[in-house]
Amino acid sequence: MRGSRWLIATLGLVVLSGCALQVPMNTQMPALGIDNRLPLRAALVIPESLRDEPYRGTPQSFTGGGREHVLPIGREIEKAARDAFSQVFHELEVVRRSPEPQVVEVVIEPTLDSFHFRYDALSYAGFAVAAVSRIRVTVRMTDGIETVWARTVETPDQRRGPWVVDFNYEERVGDAASDALVAAFKDIALEAARASELWGLADRVRTERGPLGARPERR
Repeated sequence: MRGSRWLIATLGLVVLSGCALQVPMNTQMPALGIDNRLPLRAALVIPESLRDEPYRGTPQSFTGGGREHVLPIGREIEKAARDAFSQVFHELEVVRRSPEPQVVEVVIEPTLDSFHFRYDALSYAGFAVAAVSRIRVTVRMTDGIETVWARTVETPDQRRGPWVVDFNYEERVGDAASDALVAAFKDIALEAARASELWGLADRVRTERGPLGARPERR
């Protein structure tokens, strides 16, 4: 009986193992409850090489380990970072390359350091399977020239499931990966909103340039 349940739980993960599995993602950043946004014009730098390059890899587990998974993680990094940092700064725009310091006042540069995902059947003694994901992200913020503040966050495991039979199990993989991205950028955004270095930058910039108002001309 146990062997048959193991087979049911994992059968969908090995069918068509030679074909890449397209995994959907949909990050949903919650309201962060930040009352005082930093009075700065911010640019979030997401190069096309990051946005358009999907993640390709196999799970770090025996279950499902023979099948390549493709996740649109670059586009979801852009979405998660945009939705998080728009709650931190008074103004935020997404750009493909670093702008001139005269145009914006803080430049945000996220980097994907590592991404891990796996199917966990061992925790359920072979009776079910869950999708587990973990991510490590670094965000550097500069004044256009020098680093003002930086943080690296590695999330704890984010888990979706378990299930016994789920013919759309790739959605659970995408959900776990999306949860990991949201957790990482949420933590970094909340830290940034309290960072004395960024508030110091805001004080200096507003003293030099005056209150937020007319946008400076682009050069």
